[in-house]
Amino acid sequence: MKDLAKTTGFSPHRIEALNDGIYAVAMTLLVIELKFPQQVEIQSAESFARAMLHLSPKLFSWAISFPVLALFWIAHHRMFNHVRHVDGRLVGLNVLQLAFVSLMPFCTMLIGEYGGALLSQIFYSSNMVLLAMCSLLIADYIHRHPELSSVPMSRGAYRGALLRNFALMAISIVAVIVGFFTVPVIGNAAYALMAIVMPLSRRLEKRLDRTR
Repeated sequence: MKDLAKTTGFSPHRIEALNDGIYAVAMTLLVIELKFPQQVEIQSAESFARAMLHLSPKLFSWAISFPVLALFWIAHHRMFNHVRHVDGRLVGLNVLQLAFVSLMPFCTMLIGEYGGALLSQIFYSSNMVLLAMCSLLIADYIHRHPELSSVPMSRGAYRGALLRNFALMAISIVAVIVGFFTVPVIGNAAYALMAIVMPLSRRLEKRLDRTR
């Protein structure tokens, strides 16, 4: 079989290094918005409490975005764990996902600063959906091209990826719906459901891999 790495000139290690760098920068940039306004003077416990209350929407948006990016980073490393060759299509899908990863700090700033605007919630949730779609496409491509890996992606790993990403897309839609009927930023509480989805996906993965 022709060596795909020689065909494209890309090494999976370079792809992983690029991912690590962009995820690290994006996750670091999330915290930049966590600062008190310059005009705020903190001279007492009461003024500090007021400043923290003013900062709470940004803290809430950070508390959502950071774990989600961490989950995507972990998922990417799991998918690329056995990848030994990359072709142009896989590189393209990976770069496309990184574009949406790099957009996360901006989206997080929007819901932190303008949590009362439904459009900010729609923008944030749309980026989540696009991230999940890219992750799905990458998982599907690796699963359908076992020649790229030293060990083909297992059925359990593939189904687990499907469950996680479809669940995240559904949760993103729920977040917008909840925000439409309440306060937009409140819709982000729906993302806490990923704490339930993650162990379910791992359980599904283990069960399918035991029965194959």
